Amino acid sequence: MAERDAINKRYAYGEMSNKVQQADRSLLRPRGSDEPTGEVESLWGRGKDIGRMGDRVVATTEVASTSEKKRPKELLDKMERARKKRMKRDQGGGGRENKKKNINLTAQTGGMSILDLGSLTGYQPSHPGSQAVYENILNLI
Repeated sequence: MAERDAINKRYAYGEMSNKVQQADRSLLRPRGSDEPTGEVESLWGRGKDIGRMGDRVVATTEVASTSEKKRPKELLDKMERARKKRMKRDQGGGGRENKKKNINLTAQTGGMSILDLGSLTGYQPSHPGSQAVYENILNLI
């Protein structure tokens, strides 16, 4: 108990507060009057000075419509490859098969619900505790 008190006393605020060193401000260059200090400044009352955000932004090139946008050839090639890959994946042909397939139980059982099936052979509890819980759930159904 005495050891614990000695350890806790070593890290007490009073012991640690005098070990924090202050920065030597004389070595830092003085901050100018127009240089920001990092403090929060309110914009209240300066509405006419700052205008609306984004007013000074202008487009560097004129674009008539989105279909006429100029895109780099590399980007167009990459977009085309991604589109082909998506189409191939959606059609289910070619390429690597997904490791995890989404199994739609309703589609596989012809629209019947779990209660209509009677027995599902997909899940078999391996632990005696989970077997008991599983049987209780089945009894409730």
